[in-house]
Amino acid sequence: MQVLRHLIGFEAIGAISTHDLELADEPELNSIAHTVHFRETITTDDDGNDTMTFDYQMRQGVSPTTNALRLLEMVGLGPKA
Repeated sequence: MQVLRHLIGFEAIGAISTHDLELADEPELNSIAHTVHFRETITTDDDGNDTMTFDYQMRQGVSPTTNALRLLEMVGLGPKA
């Protein structure tokens, strides 16, 4: 949150991506920002390789899905590593 406060203090404009869902409930951010998300799809090819793709359609609110743990598995950092 400190980094975001710093950016807000300089009236920065941009997009921030996070897996910290609690930030969406921060009143300080809600007063000046919009919470949006993209949907992701994970596909597995015939060789067992996974690919994550995003639809890049902005939707209101926090994402109804989470992908952080799945992404860690895809890059070899999951519990089986």
